[in-house]
Amino acid sequence: MWQLLPLLFMILAASDGHAITISFDDVTNLANDGSAPEDGYLGLTWSLGGGVLKPIELGEQMGWVLGSGYANGLISGDFVAYSASGRIEALPDAVFSFNDVYLTAAWNNQLQVEFVGLREGVEIYNRTVLLDATEPTHVSFHFLGIDTLTMHATGGVGAGFGFTGPQFALDDMRINEVPEPASALMVLGGLVLIGANERARRPTSR
Repeated sequence: MWQLLPLLFMILAASDGHAITISFDDVTNLANDGSAPEDGYLGLTWSLGGGVLKPIELGEQMGWVLGSGYANGLISGDFVAYSASGRIEALPDAVFSFNDVYLTAAWNNQLQVEFVGLREGVEIYNRTVLLDATEPTHVSFHFLGIDTLTMHATGGVGAGFGFTGPQFALDDMRINEVPEPASALMVLGGLVLIGANERARRPTSR
């Protein structure tokens, strides 16, 4: 039976969902008006306290002649998500892993953003990062098996764009869906049955 444990770990590793890179360019309700992604987008509920915007086009419309961290934080495609204080939650009975993301302050340099990963209301991870508005910062989090991610930004000083505030941009965010403990137990139970069948087939020694 113990010889089957490596197989168990291999099966569980394979059952992890592939890493999903979220560029926010495929949100179906995109209108460049700062609306949040619809609930259920990529299996998550989005309560960003912000939304998704097209920074270069919006900058021209809003007269951001000095630029913005939104535009500087664009990694791929045309859209970024933005927040100042919000949360991302898995759908019921699901969990996910928050791997990494590109973050850029919108208006303030030295912006402090606290990220907290929770599972069933219990804080598991907590990390605060410092962001500037001049270029994106790639941050690896590795918050594994959470059902809620919260974020809250404070502080910083104006970066010279003519505005100040705690908003920040997110782009190319990578997550994984991960198997629930029940799935692991089902796999282990199956391996136990396989081991029992193998032992029953062995000829008895005389």
